Amino acid sequence: MGGKVRVALSQGITRTLDALTPVLDRHKGRNLVIGGIAVIARGVPRVTRDIDVAFSGPDIMLDALVAELADKGIVARIEDVLAFAAESQVLLLRHAETGVDVDVSLAWMPFELEAMAAAGPVKVSGVTLQVAQPEDLVIYKAIACRPQDQQDVACSSCMASEGIWRGFGDMFANSARRWSKIDSAILRP
Repeated sequence: MGGKVRVALSQGITRTLDALTPVLDRHKGRNLVIGGIAVIARGVPRVTRDIDVAFSGPDIMLDALVAELADKGIVARIEDVLAFAAESQVLLLRHAETGVDVDVSLAWMPFELEAMAAAGPVKVSGVTLQVAQPEDLVIYKAIACRPQDQQDVACSSCMASEGIWRGFGDMFANSARRWSKIDSAILRP
């Protein structure tokens, strides 16, 4: 279900992906692209202003990852980024050259690690990224539940009705099976 990118990404996003990709490649199998870039890569036309990736929490040393990303020009956008990440499980970064935000989530839940293992390669703006499968994107979006996430899920169903995402019913059956494995604690207020 790899989609053809139907929208041109901004030069800033493209340059940031160019800087980020060597780090993702070095940690292949321990990261995946989620968020707007993943939605676009899977065939849903939309605009994004940032890049969201997840790294396997058990396999990453935060300080080493921050240093590795900084070597590629992807730097902290808040003070004490490591303390914030230890508390929130998110590194808030920015590509210094382009100003594009890069949010790095740390994946610890079985669902996230399974999504990482299931991610597949998709070519986006000249680079190959390990992108979350559509059924996993639906779950990520349902959990986040922000207005853009809700729109992405709705657009996913539109893409299926247009025949762009084949096997849409199977995709949602897979999502339901995966959803049932998510710890209910994250769904409680």
